[in-house]
Amino acid sequence: MATACGGAEEEWNLRWGLTYLKLEEAGRQKLLPKRGEPLDRAALQEAAVDAEILLRAIEVRKSELHQLALLKAEPLLAKLDEDLPTTTEKNGRNAAECWVDLTDYLRRLVLLFSPDPIETDSRGHADLTVVLDRLAGFSTQTGVKEWTALSVQIRSAYELAQHTGWYAMDSGPNVYASYGDEFARYRVQAGRKASQLARASAYLAPEAELAPAAAIRLDRYDPARSDFRASAIVGVFIGIAVTVALWLLDVSAYAWEIWGYTALVVLLPVVAGCAIAMRHARRE
Repeated sequence: MATACGGAEEEWNLRWGLTYLKLEEAGRQKLLPKRGEPLDRAALQEAAVDAEILLRAIEVRKSELHQLALLKAEPLLAKLDEDLPTTTEKNGRNAAECWVDLTDYLRRLVLLFSPDPIETDSRGHADLTVVLDRLAGFSTQTGVKEWTALSVQIRSAYELAQHTGWYAMDSGPNVYASYGDEFARYRVQAGRKASQLARASAYLAPEAELAPAAAIRLDRYDPARSDFRASAIVGVFIGIAVTVALWLLDVSAYAWEIWGYTALVVLLPVVAGCAIAMRHARRE
């Protein structure tokens, strides 16, 4: 066994001793092969204790190595996490365009563990299904089995997203299909789960480097927090300016009533919507 599978002969003897004792204690005598020499039970008991000590030492060492690997990987993973998908609904012609944020995040994550290149188009965008195939392989590469489950879940959600979110747009004499993003929050959850599994895996490629992000028209695709902040400030300024102007002009009660309804129905929802969107928009 030592020759065929590797390892020291003494280690296999310890394993045999543990196995023999467990089979004997379970009453499975028929499974025990007959040996020419009688077994020394005291020696087997001692071997069992030694084996338990060895296994504990191995587990401690594995934990120490994992912590060292994580310390080395954390700066790159933390930098990558700055580009985690946001909950802002994205603008795109179809599901693939709206999923660019998660696709690119996972592409760059895969390249940290396995530097084999991933094919991209002229704008640096990869095919999500190709990235997921690589991601599923991490279960074998890293020993963290959850990678396969995550890959399957993301693929199922993406296939669903390709069929939902479509609606008809009426533009005068023409009617055309448009797409509305409905999976922004799911992409955030998937990205965070991948980030957690990356830390559980920890062992990056020896010369791991963070690949540059793909070119994305962020102002249209995922507006920045400052855009919503500026819109909210403009809305508040308009409200204050109109109120002061009406007060200086000493308008009638009817004019005040019209302005009140306008502010309540139009201006206030816009300002409130921008304030809420600021919480979820991407950082700059």
